[in-house]
Amino acid sequence: MENFDLVELINKVQDKHGDDSFEITNVTIFDALPQDKLIKIIYDEGDLTKNFVKFSTDLLSGKFGNHFLEEIIKGYAEVLKTRKNLFKESYRNKPSSIKEILPSVFIHTSMSKILMESLIVDLVTKARLSIKFFNMETTKKDEKLLETALTYKSVTEFSKKSPREFSEAQRLGLLGKIQIHMERKS
Repeated sequence: MENFDLVELINKVQDKHGDDSFEITNVTIFDALPQDKLIKIIYDEGDLTKNFVKFSTDLLSGKFGNHFLEEIIKGYAEVLKTRKNLFKESYRNKPSSIKEILPSVFIHTSMSKILMESLIVDLVTKARLSIKFFNMETTKKDEKLLETALTYKSVTEFSKKSPREFSEAQRLGLLGKIQIHMERKS
């Protein structure tokens, strides 16, 4: 009989996450840079804004490494500043939407849920991480994306030739599963 941790399995099966929660792992970069440690963090602070703030804090503080920090900072665009007064006046007029996440590092959170999710996915892509949102019904989507992905020889080819499907697979946390299936196929 295979050795396993029953408590861990029960927690995994019964684990319930909020609608706006998501899990970030460094599986992709862990495969490329084996000296890094495998990281898996679930952001379930109660709402998407709090999850975004916590994730941004972790991302910019180097919790996932500093490999692509310049590219990540570019991904934030106008959402990230070093002083509150550098934000547009409309954001400054809503002080609750500007959060100091690290000393002299501010983000604004005044955006729609769709825009925030899109920004999170973009930042995850730039950091070469993987994300899985827990509020998605995924079974049929998973199967269709897996089917599409397996028509390619590699995840890189999948990302270049089917960018929309690749982005959706990444958003749903399927890249690790897709990569394993590709390796078995070859």
